[in-house]
Amino acid sequence: MIEKFTECNHNAPGYRTSEALVFFVRRSVRHGDDREIELLFDTFKTRCLRAVAGKAKGFSEEDRLDILSAVLEKVTQHLFADGKAADYAESRFGDYIQRRVLTAITDFKRDQQKDALLDDFAEDSEEFAEAVRAKKGQARLSPEDLMLMHDALASLPSHLREAYILRHYAGWRVGDERKPEGAETEMTLMEYYDIGRRAMHKRLAKAQELLDQYCRKDPA
Repeated sequence: MIEKFTECNHNAPGYRTSEALVFFVRRSVRHGDDREIELLFDTFKTRCLRAVAGKAKGFSEEDRLDILSAVLEKVTQHLFADGKAADYAESRFGDYIQRRVLTAITDFKRDQQKDALLDDFAEDSEEFAEAVRAKKGQARLSPEDLMLMHDALASLPSHLREAYILRHYAGWRVGDERKPEGAETEMTLMEYYDIGRRAMHKRLAKAQELLDQYCRKDPA
């Protein structure tokens, strides 16, 4: 049975569909057959990699592997949970895996943009100066003001600093607002951190509280 699933050419006489592969993966999971799960998953990963390669042609090999890892993590969660997502994968695997790949690619690009944004927040960068001016609503800021704001942000714990910058400088929505037109596919802070509305607002409020405390301190 394992050998039959290694054939990836749709037109080959011995080809077995990915839907059938998902069926046997789920069956082995239900039976707790670790040996069969391992063998089937090796073949399953190969088919997932083909789907990633088809949609991620502009990415490096390392990036494609990162995207594949994200796809496999989500797919594994679905198949082992044995819920509606697993049912969908078994009945329409082609549509299912394409959605998973596109979601992983979107998240990967968003993470790259986020990392680039955080890297731009050096004290002497023009990007940082423009972001602070825009938030404060001031056309000009003294070097001392910029230094104070940079130091204040740097004083925050990393998870609070990231959330604050993404919300107030990158313009990410919290996730409980009414979605503006065209923003259906944009990731929100609640989705990114996988936490609820109250927890997200509490995190942002804590960051603001610590910033206010820092800025009130006597520089001397």
